[in-house]
Amino acid sequence: MKGQKFFSLLLALCLVVSLGACNQKSEQDKKFDELTRKDSSAADIFPESALESEASSAPGESSEAAPTPEPTPHVDPEGLTGELTVLGPADTSDGIAKTAVEYLAEEFMKLHPGVKINVEFISSIFDDMPRAQRREQARSRILAELGSGEADYLLYSPIEELNIYGLSQSGVFLDLRPYFENDPSINPDDYYTQVLDAMSVDGKYTVMPFSFSFEGMMLNRPLMEKMKVDLDGIQAIDYKMLLDWYEQAKAIDPSTQASFGALTQEFLYTYEAPAYVDLENKTASFNSPEFIEFLTRTGALEEPDKEALGHYQFLGEDILTVEWFMEKKFSGEELDREFINEYWQQFYDNAHQAVAAPTGIAAQELGLVSGLMKNLAGPYPAVSTKGQLGVYTTEDFAIPATMKNPDLAWKFISYCISEREDMQLKAGQAYYTARLPINKKNFAKQMEFCRTSSMMYQTASYYLEDFHQKNLDADLAVKKLDEFLSMPLVNGKTHVIDMSEYLTEFYDSKLTTPEQCAEKIQGRMDIWLHE
Repeated sequence: MKGQKFFSLLLALCLVVSLGACNQKSEQDKKFDELTRKDSSAADIFPESALESEASSAPGESSEAAPTPEPTPHVDPEGLTGELTVLGPADTSDGIAKTAVEYLAEEFMKLHPGVKINVEFISSIFDDMPRAQRREQARSRILAELGSGEADYLLYSPIEELNIYGLSQSGVFLDLRPYFENDPSINPDDYYTQVLDAMSVDGKYTVMPFSFSFEGMMLNRPLMEKMKVDLDGIQAIDYKMLLDWYEQAKAIDPSTQASFGALTQEFLYTYEAPAYVDLENKTASFNSPEFIEFLTRTGALEEPDKEALGHYQFLGEDILTVEWFMEKKFSGEELDREFINEYWQQFYDNAHQAVAAPTGIAAQELGLVSGLMKNLAGPYPAVSTKGQLGVYTTEDFAIPATMKNPDLAWKFISYCISEREDMQLKAGQAYYTARLPINKKNFAKQMEFCRTSSMMYQTASYYLEDFHQKNLDADLAVKKLDEFLSMPLVNGKTHVIDMSEYLTEFYDSKLTTPEQCAEKIQGRMDIWLHE
């Protein structure tokens, strides 16, 4: 995502962005057979301590003026001391001056002057390499350090290539559930523990996120109403529902596409894949008739002209782009071409009406359940045909079992996931998260910030007529999130292993049949499950 594109403006106020929810995977290293595990008792982490106050001496009688008192230094009531390294495989700032974790570290050190936190990103060492090569270098280094017992750091935003699931089963990472449940500063009722449970491995919290997200769709409101679809009655959308609507819509207008942009087939795979993965029994069923039917139906979709769409072949899921497109193109209003840049013109001239716009669902998208969009309805969670909703975390922590001071690491994690007074980490520079906070109170504050901040939807209000963010119903957004999270949740990182090589062969190159593609995906998944 480069250049001064309008999409960049739309997301300029997006809270600090982490690694894209890309599902790119490389072949995993051999499973570690022997690792030294450091025993840690969560009960020892929270010693009770009281701050002893010093009695000040009475001022003596003196003709000299009393000296100006020195500023009272901040006193840490917990008396925390020590040094902590937070290691991220890749710099997630995406052009922002600092990442969220760096600001959080600064806040924590201010509260605890005896603590020193160093935030490091492996990718900065390999800046001259392509992104995929940087990720592979980061993966190789971290795996080597985990295997040799040299991983004395708090791992932040671990990339999917590490296979956290397999490493967690091998005892490479500490179980953070005892820490979470025994921390007196944490009330589990204040957290979306259903997400933590979905991310767990064998019941263990080996990864602790402070935010999460999931995929969804916005629907073409006028088109759905024309087809007499009850928009209020839709709880979630699976690929069969979308393709059924698509076939109905094609009968009305043959130029209609399934989705805006050119992301439909790959996106539908990420929604459907969890239906064919059984982590508990380490089995997969991608060679089943049901998955072959999925490939057959999605393979028959007519792809939009990617070259004609240009940059926006990748941005069709941007909600504000699609709303503006529908508002202008279907209203008969003449487009002011001096007002928009070349990318918008290209999208406007070459995109067609579609049934849905796929989107990641975070705070701004949830604000739209208030009905702020004229032409789009939703968002609706995108689920598998078994009703499973994949949740993703990129702003998360894992503590290697060989870490020398896991107690201090947990103290920092606990601070990061605790309730905040302000969702801005530093005024005008960074926000707590662009995603959905794992802390319920933080999410409620985030939605209120969306409603009141002049920054949150300033681009939308500038380009879209009658867009009134003050009508955003923060309470409704909180209620909707509770409804969404009542669905069966699965870990998107473990249920949606990257199969882009095989999907490209099938969808784009047409080199394989649905049956052949299914067998290749099944083989890759079998290897991953037993690494």
